[in-house]
Amino acid sequence: MPRYAIPFVLVLAVAAIIIAIVLTSFDFHHSKPTPPQSTPRQQTFDQMLQVGSDAIYVEDQTSGATAITVGFAVMKDPGFIVVFNDDGGVPGRLIGSSDLLLAGGEHVPVALNEPLENGKVYYAALYRDDGDGKLDVTKDRQATDADNNVALMTFAAKETAEPEDSPVLP
Repeated sequence: MPRYAIPFVLVLAVAAIIIAIVLTSFDFHHSKPTPPQSTPRQQTFDQMLQVGSDAIYVEDQTSGATAITVGFAVMKDPGFIVVFNDDGGVPGRLIGSSDLLLAGGEHVPVALNEPLENGKVYYAALYRDDGDGKLDVTKDRQATDADNNVALMTFAAKETAEPEDSPVLP
């Protein structure tokens, strides 16, 4: 065997190994992105829609904000998104509300009467308008499903929160 044959065979073997590694690691189906894993909030939103016609999706919001953005709200009847502070693990005092919504919406702004405090938990709930076009939590009913569960989602105020602003696909 000639002297140059061994290095040539070795070079061919190394090249074949490199080509095999590249080909087996390449994803030929990369044109479709893998959908993100469902988060607990997304699962809660999906469950609301499975048992009722009203649902709300809210991500954590930036502390200090005087308004929140509700990622998505689905409403069977005209109504409002209402925000409450926390009172020992249940909704407490009303601190903000949306304008009248006819059917919900995406990236709905909700003005607050006070800034969100870092580390605190808040509640966003759906209320059905009683027909007068004005929010009155003593007259307007909370949106509930067939099992009488309230359409509500908690969120926290965090310094590092960055609520989603791209299209939401529930």
